[in-house]
Amino acid sequence: MSRVKQPNGSGTIKLRPNGLWEARFWATMPDGHRKRVSKYARRKRDCLTWLTEMRFREQNGEVSSESNLTLIAWMCLWLKEYVPGIRNSTRAGYAAVIYRHLAAHRIAGIKLKSLTTDDLQQFFNFLMNFGRLDGRGGLSAKTVRNVYLVLHKALSQAVGNRLIRLNPADFVALPKIQRTEIQLLTDEEVQNLLAVCSGERWEAGMVILLFCGLRLSEMLALRAGSLVELDGRHYMKVEFALKREQNVDALEGQPKTTLKLGELKTEGSRRLVPLLPEVFEIIMWNLAHQQEDAARSYELYEGNPFIVSNELGGYVDSTTFRKFFKQMLAKAGITRRVRIHDCRHFFCSLAVRSASTAQNGADLALVKKCLGHSVSSAVTEQVYLHATAEDQFRLAESMHQTVAGLVSQH
Repeated sequence: MSRVKQPNGSGTIKLRPNGLWEARFWATMPDGHRKRVSKYARRKRDCLTWLTEMRFREQNGEVSSESNLTLIAWMCLWLKEYVPGIRNSTRAGYAAVIYRHLAAHRIAGIKLKSLTTDDLQQFFNFLMNFGRLDGRGGLSAKTVRNVYLVLHKALSQAVGNRLIRLNPADFVALPKIQRTEIQLLTDEEVQNLLAVCSGERWEAGMVILLFCGLRLSEMLALRAGSLVELDGRHYMKVEFALKREQNVDALEGQPKTTLKLGELKTEGSRRLVPLLPEVFEIIMWNLAHQQEDAARSYELYEGNPFIVSNELGGYVDSTTFRKFFKQMLAKAGITRRVRIHDCRHFFCSLAVRSASTAQNGADLALVKKCLGHSVSSAVTEQVYLHATAEDQFRLAESMHQTVAGLVSQH
């Protein structure tokens, strides 16, 4: 048997009894341990070429393993080991990409080291045309891009683990998101909404959405204790969100989803929102009625009730509030399609209208602060380091005249 001896750790080449040449190399695996990998060829020079390439990759910090992981196997491993500390809802979204979309396509069985940009492009083209699980066509451009972001992130980790040399997702062509023009609520429509909501159990929730710019999940998470008074001015402390998440621990017969009160995703989302006198008055009216309900509840009422609450001061499901919102739209005679999120757009337009008349140009940036939008570090340094609660209240005061006119109509 002929053998070509190489320096220690650099691999060997030998002729096997069956006439084939074998090259052996000790490769560094993703977890750090060393594993012997082999290459068989009829010609010795083919083994030598392979061994030379493996040495080059090892020396240059590139791929040094011959992993046989399939794409689906790597995605499952990545989700389990490489994305700690994410929210349950985010993890559920990643899992949906892997087990609902990826697993249903032939790409799932392709070995990670053999995966190409062309394979990925075919996969995303499939999603765009036939990706819906109910068979009713393709996924939206936004959903396709969400799938792409998960795949790209996992494949970037594979590059870092030296499982692949380059990320094949880097050059995939994705569909453009067609942004529809926002149809803002008019002042007249808002007046009609306020009129039909007057005296309703959840009137305060509607007013908060329109004049505080909160997201629905943020508004539903507000409690009586969220009210804050600073220097005689009233604010709403926004620090939680009520969201429906996948119940990963659900047993047979148990609900697949559950409502959870969790902290907000970003630091910018946690904020104090100034309350106009008209908004504060409606909230206090709401809390007074809650105290009456508590007195009749045989001490079953929540000690710190939600502002939008059920009969015992507990939280209200977003689906339930959406039904209420649609009922109010119908009563107000608004027949066109209006989403709850359009209340946030109305607040933004109202704030921008007011800020445009203010003397200090920073007020436009304060609108973002009230909305809880994240901003670039450059904007943060220039504006938000000086955006105090006093500044935000000044913006609210500039809105006061317009809001007072809308609320007074009902």
